[in-house]
Amino acid sequence: MKRAIMRVLACAVVVLVALCLFAGERKQTATTPDASASNSLQPHAKFPESRPTNMAALPLRNQMSREERLNWLEKNGEVPEDADDTDWHLAQQATWWGKQLNRAEFWKDRVVWFSVSARKAARRHGRFYPPIPYEDPKFFGLSTNDVASSSSVVLGSYLDYHQSDREAAFWDYFVKTHPMPPDEIEREQQRAAKEFYGTGKLVNLNSNDVEQIKAFIRSDPLKRNYPAEAFTEEALFWTYVMKQRNEYTTQIVPFAAANASVLTNWIGRQTVKPSLLTEPLTDEQLRAANSWKISYLQRLRREKADESYINAYLKSWNLSPEMVFSAAKEP
Repeated sequence: MKRAIMRVLACAVVVLVALCLFAGERKQTATTPDASASNSLQPHAKFPESRPTNMAALPLRNQMSREERLNWLEKNGEVPEDADDTDWHLAQQATWWGKQLNRAEFWKDRVVWFSVSARKAARRHGRFYPPIPYEDPKFFGLSTNDVASSSSVVLGSYLDYHQSDREAAFWDYFVKTHPMPPDEIEREQQRAAKEFYGTGKLVNLNSNDVEQIKAFIRSDPLKRNYPAEAFTEEALFWTYVMKQRNEYTTQIVPFAAANASVLTNWIGRQTVKPSLLTEPLTDEQLRAANSWKISYLQRLRREKADESYINAYLKSWNLSPEMVFSAAKEP
């Protein structure tokens, strides 16, 4: 009897200890935040102050209220690169929107070009033009007072960008008298090459008409300060070849394996030898494709153009100074 009582008491102690341990675990679980839950962002949550404000990507900003989003934009100091329509419209209420930019800060580590990237950077601050990089007496008589214009459209909506008469005149003159950014030269080249090699497909034109159109296609960019070297017939030929080679690799090959007619039809529409588009180019052909760039850079050096432009072209076109300016290639 005594042994039975002892066994019952022992079992009771074990059960009691187990219950205490279980209760302690439940208490600890209830008071310790789950790691994944602590890192999740609830709708309209405040952006952590310790995190750089420019790290809030669009999905994160979309969880903010309009007031919180405007506050974030105010702290960020510019419209982010991944901005949507809401960001752009709220940014116009920020205190920094449209204020003139510090030229030294803006142009630090930038080549002074009226480039797409420079224009986009200015417009993310509410400015239509980048800041004037240096004072030019030719424009001292023009006003520096800002005016807001609602003529610019972003994502289908009008925005009020700020600009001055002096900025407008400076950049108009600059574009006409300074080298063009490499990406804009190549964009205009591709447009011209497409038209140049598509002219022969036009109907109801005699050979004289075709030649006149081709001459216009080549000469028109020169009136807008594009380099003549980029619009020779040879330069346009290789521009067209390179563009079509890229189209062949990225758009035709992936589909031709399943449908051979895709390749056949594509080749039938080309105006150059198919082998130039589908087979590896020789070293001589690659040199020919780059020859206009070398001629252009050599001319810039002879004309004592700012070396920052030459260096930017070399980097963009993956050319070495030795390749371009070696004594053997100098005229």
